Amino acid sequence: MIAMTVLVAFGVRNYAIQMFYIPSPSMEPTLCGGANSEPDTGCDGRNDRILVNKVSYKLHDVERDDIVVFAKPPGLLDVNDKDLVKRVVGIPGDVVNYENNELYVNGEKQNEPFVRALCRDRSQQGTNGPVTVPQGQVFVMGDNRCNSHDSRFADIGTIPVSSIVGKVFMIAWPVARVGLVS
Repeated sequence: MIAMTVLVAFGVRNYAIQMFYIPSPSMEPTLCGGANSEPDTGCDGRNDRILVNKVSYKLHDVERDDIVVFAKPPGLLDVNDKDLVKRVVGIPGDVVNYENNELYVNGEKQNEPFVRALCRDRSQQGTNGPVTVPQGQVFVMGDNRCNSHDSRFADIGTIPVSSIVGKVFMIAWPVARVGLVS
């Protein structure tokens, strides 16, 4: 019975659902903090935990607005974490343009109520684009645009779909923030 429990737990963690810590404040306020709190103050760093569904992308493609965990791109040398978490804003074939702190996908301005309000007019810019997302890649950005090193920057750029570990579906810790992520 103990051996079966260990095997099931191992199988679930490696193939279905895995817990990750939130490595940076780049996804505030969605994953931690509050919508009107000062930038970069809500995350407890390595104490905040999220649950990731590792099966979903075996059943369907990555979709725009999914929050994903992915392997750190090889060119990103100044980050110690091996996994990052961001929101997918562009899928293969999309033309993504970020200018004047506004996101445009295929020429259409995006409604992004999840973006940290305090960052709407003081975001890091990075490469403005337009960028056409190649096949097999996605364009990712953090919700905390004034502190997110993401696809706007050359050392990350678009990321391979194959580097995506899974889709974030729940905040698991701390208890005060436990809930589903949309």
